Amino acid sequence: MVGNDVKSVYIGLGTNMGNRAANLKLAIDLLDAHPQINFVASSSIYENKAIEEAGPEDFLNQVILIETFLNPHELLNLMQEIETKLDPQREQRGRKKSRYMDLDILIYNDEQIDDESLKIPHPRMQERDFVMNPLNDLQTKLYKKRLLIDDGEDPAIVALADYSDFTRKLSVKEKTALIKIDEYINSRTDIVFRRMLLEDLDQVLIMDEEAFGEKHWSRDVFVKELNNHYAHYLVAADKQGKPIAFIGIWFVIDEMHVMTLAVSAAAQRRGIAEALLILAFKHSYQNRIRTSTLEVKANNLAAINLYEKYLYHKQGIRPKYYADGQAALLLWTKEIFTDEFLDNFIERLDKLLSKESLREA
Repeated sequence: MVGNDVKSVYIGLGTNMGNRAANLKLAIDLLDAHPQINFVASSSIYENKAIEEAGPEDFLNQVILIETFLNPHELLNLMQEIETKLDPQREQRGRKKSRYMDLDILIYNDEQIDDESLKIPHPRMQERDFVMNPLNDLQTKLYKKRLLIDDGEDPAIVALADYSDFTRKLSVKEKTALIKIDEYINSRTDIVFRRMLLEDLDQVLIMDEEAFGEKHWSRDVFVKELNNHYAHYLVAADKQGKPIAFIGIWFVIDEMHVMTLAVSAAAQRRGIAEALLILAFKHSYQNRIRTSTLEVKANNLAAINLYEKYLYHKQGIRPKYYADGQAALLLWTKEIFTDEFLDNFIERLDKLLSKESLREA
């Protein structure tokens, strides 16, 4: 699709009746079949509890990105036609009830609309995990792809950035967590934690292959990551300065995505992966991040156990995600500034500090 008037649009999909996965695919196919719409990308599919009167069945939710020459109201009319085609009885049941398909325009390029029939950006999307989780997931995929292609910027993503609050004051518990993080990292006198440098890449590539296989990330990808202003890469080094573990994270809007985490075979079982994850959360609190997500090999029980300690929970699966054919589990936290998350996080830090005190004694 070419032309100066093409617009980038994020659309949310939801269904909790019939063959839910088939409903999602059919709705996307119907949108893509329109001559003035080009399907670009989709998020993973998320399962969520129904809200308000839409239950009791759970929803499958997804977010897609399209390009279109349709104006917002033309697109809205088309989406309503698709809803009716997939669910002729929806109006009789009530629009807030269970549904075969629900389609919402979340973001339409950088436009703002507020009239009787349409509000853009969607006014309640920031309050709804079933929208924000797949939306952030899709944006992360797009940034990954863009990293390998060009340095362009998506105006729809720029527009969304205006709807996050990065200036909120830290709570007392968040400040306590930051203090304890520093105490714990300073107690690890056996390790030096620092930013990843270009000269670290020979060792980083060895660890990357050990952890993920030889066809994982190339040197060029790591170089681009180190120059990506959305990314933060840290290493844990021994006393001689040799990297023995590393972590890479992205901040996408108000989400921390753990891109990669690996520990050399010789340095495992020393709590280094956990220390790096804790440092990632330090950066998250400092940047007012709301939630965190990551992919992990479905057969990596040690890593899954670590993430579960920090209240990551499974939200989806990506079959054959890794080069060796292994599936990836898609894990998310809830909001990291909640009492539930912070109480658990501070408790973990207290246990680790006690363990380090005993080791030094």
